[in-house]
Amino acid sequence: MIKVENVSKNFGKTKALDSVSFEVLRGEVVGILGPNGAGKTTLIRILTGFFPPSEGKVLIDGLDLSKDLRAVQRLIGYLPESAPLYKEMTPHEIITFSARMKGVDSALLKRDVERTLEICGIASVRNCLVGTLSKGFRQRTALGAALVGSPRILILDEPTSGLDPEQIIEIRDLIRNLSGDRTVILSTHILHEAAQLTERVLILQGGRLLASDRLENLREALSSSQDILASIAGPSWQIVSCISGIPLVTEVRLVTEALEDGKPAQYLIRTSDPDLVCAEISKRLVESGYRLAELKRCVPTLEEIYLKSVRRSAFQKLVVSPAD
Repeated sequence: MIKVENVSKNFGKTKALDSVSFEVLRGEVVGILGPNGAGKTTLIRILTGFFPPSEGKVLIDGLDLSKDLRAVQRLIGYLPESAPLYKEMTPHEIITFSARMKGVDSALLKRDVERTLEICGIASVRNCLVGTLSKGFRQRTALGAALVGSPRILILDEPTSGLDPEQIIEIRDLIRNLSGDRTVILSTHILHEAAQLTERVLILQGGRLLASDRLENLREALSSSQDILASIAGPSWQIVSCISGIPLVTEVRLVTEALEDGKPAQYLIRTSDPDLVCAEISKRLVESGYRLAELKRCVPTLEEIYLKSVRRSAFQKLVVSPAD
């Protein structure tokens, strides 16, 4: 659906993007992650045709963005960060205006606008001036303007920026319901948001693409060892001794003591082969007469994946160019 090939963007001497390449499949939900200044908004503005790349090529649904700009833009619904809205207009007027600008057939326009108002949960405030609405309703109106016309691709830049916790939950639920048949690209610096909404992440840092993969693949690739969390009842020093003797176990640590006698305590077990070790832990604990209440693998969080990607990139730059 979307193919980005060696895209770079220069602003004078500043390189905002540096040879970025990736693909997004039809119906996929992809998160673009990175701190402020990483190049997220620059990349999104290139994808939406606001300005061309300095180098490279963007293909959307087989169309070359540089040659078929208008045709590509008709495929896209775009929600910019801090979306501008006319405060003296109503949600109904704004979404109708957006539909007309997108060239929605006049015979279908009224039905499309009504459907969009319902989907975005703003039918009840359809005739209220936008300037009198809460930030949450304004954001829903902006999202409706992007959604009207049934675009195949939704590109959302920091869609929950500036919202309160309740409004954030509402917008996330709305975005989650909008995915499915549509391809969605979501730019955010909120890692928890990306983990909840996206299937795959692109991690940008300093204009360069550090990682592009599904979260489970990144967890596997960035983890030389994986932790196991075990809840076990019994004398802690004996349990630590029992588990420490298992081959491939590199560390056993008591992390939460038992609240009462006979209740399980929690242990963190580090190993390079969690599947093999889990089976051996269960066997040895049963043989030793200890009660195993729970045994589960601890996989890296999105925050850990992000930090490892950034730190690895910084280390590689340091190693590759010591003479600079």
